[in-house]
Amino acid sequence: MDIRQNMFYTRVIDMIINRSIIDIPVVKKWVGKAQSSVQVTLHRKYTTTYFDYATYRNVTDNHDEVVETVELNAANNYDIYLENNMNFML
Repeated sequence: MDIRQNMFYTRVIDMIINRSIIDIPVVKKWVGKAQSSVQVTLHRKYTTTYFDYATYRNVTDNHDEVVETVELNAANNYDIYLENNMNFML
């Protein structure tokens, strides 16, 4: 597993973010008659919190990022790897 580390410095807190690089296997198993293809989208959902000095409150934002969309079909045997994705750990 490939691990990458970044340091972030702010006025309030210093952080170390460890990001492991992972590969995600995706396999489509058909129940019933197989279709010609299917699209699979990988989303990264996470929450960030920061202090808003204008309102003197913590603000929490929810994020939903599309990381990658792939098509599974007979040509790739309905089997693919989503490679080099970051798994965040604080």
